[in-house]
Amino acid sequence: MVVGNPPWLSYRYVEKGAYQEFLKKEITETYKLLTRRPELLTHMELGALFFVRSAALFLKDGGRIGFVLPKSVLVADQHHALREGSHAARLRLTQVWDSEGMRPLFNVPASVAFGEKPPKKTDWPLAGRIITGELDVRNAWPAEAEKHLSATTTEYWLSLKGTRSYFSETKEKPIMGEALTESSLRKARRLSRAASGLSRSSRPPGWGWMLPDRTSKPTPARSKRPKRSIRT
Repeated sequence: MVVGNPPWLSYRYVEKGAYQEFLKKEITETYKLLTRRPELLTHMELGALFFVRSAALFLKDGGRIGFVLPKSVLVADQHHALREGSHAARLRLTQVWDSEGMRPLFNVPASVAFGEKPPKKTDWPLAGRIITGELDVRNAWPAEAEKHLSATTTEYWLSLKGTRSYFSETKEKPIMGEALTESSLRKARRLSRAASGLSRSSRPPGWGWMLPDRTSKPTPARSKRPKRSIRT
């Protein structure tokens, strides 16, 4: 079994050079995490690569892995192959946890992904949990954190909308073809929320789908505001 919390960083924030080229080859050729839409490479979370590479290097057949990852691996276009299991790492997802409602935690929404080797066909729906709660402190001990957290059991389906995909708590009819227009995307969101009986203010975790700015990036240092001169 392998358990980890890999670096959270999007590909575009890696300094250009030999290492970035190595990562590109690992993502697009070795593990085939991104093949159909190369323009999304810049948004790829390196945590997804750490996840499949760790499984390939350290898991025996029948071995299991669990990683804390940015929530974008559940909903963003660039991680379609990881969700579908169509990559080349001989690994399938077995369960995912959505921790976006748990605070304070990280600077971006978080999740936990579990996988198993060797791959079998993914059993849909995928088992899932939604973890919510307010902690007194960020790094609370498990015994203390349990007092403030609740976990709801759920199921996830792989939903396809044109060239987009994401995990959804409801089974949706696939929409094949070209990428949807912005108006169609808004309509799809409204219909799915209505089908779940949820209002906009209580939308289910996972409905940040396809927002590239939700990928993780380095936290910039805060700069002090210059003092204003006061004329007398």
